[in-house]
Amino acid sequence: MQATNPPAESQHARRGTYALVFVLLALITAVEVGLSYLGLPRATLTAPFLMLSLGKASLVAAFFMHLRSDTRFYTYVLVVPALMLLLFALLTAASS
Repeated sequence: MQATNPPAESQHARRGTYALVFVLLALITAVEVGLSYLGLPRATLTAPFLMLSLGKASLVAAFFMHLRSDTRFYTYVLVVPALMLLLFALLTAASS
C-alpha cells in the first residue's frame, strides 16, 4: 500500500493555535496601552514599545502569514529589512 501525502493544509496551524496567537496579540496590546497610561517619558517608552511591536509583528508573520511553514528564504526576505528598520530607528532615537 502506498503512503498518501497529507494535504497542504496540515502544514499550517490549527484553529486553537490561531486563537492562542490572537490572545497573545491582545495581551501585548493591553500591555502597550497600560504602558502608555503610566505617564513615563517618551524616551523611556521607545525601547519597550519597539520590542513589543516587533513581538507582535513576528507573531503575525509566523502564524497568519504562514512563514513558519514556508521556506527560510521568505523569512529572510521579511526579517532582514525589519532588522535594518529597527536598527535605523534605534540609531535615530539615540541621536536625538
